[in-house]
Amino acid sequence: MGVSFPEFIAGYRVAHAQKLMREHPEMHSVEVWEASGFNNEKTFLRCFRSQTGMTPAAWKKKGPKVSK
Repeated sequence: MGVSFPEFIAGYRVAHAQKLMREHPEMHSVEVWEASGFNNEKTFLRCFRSQTGMTPAAWKKKGPKVSK
């Protein structure tokens, strides 16, 4: 059937966070989740792990591919 609107928005925000972490690796976690539209770190971490299967730190350490 698809995803709910809140799930769609969370996925969009996680994708934006990934883009920020790729393009601005110097950004702190709080800057990333605020710029991505999350209200708090707990929600950001839960959504990120749900979408990617890993924490933002693990994802960043893995060496995300840079796509333009």
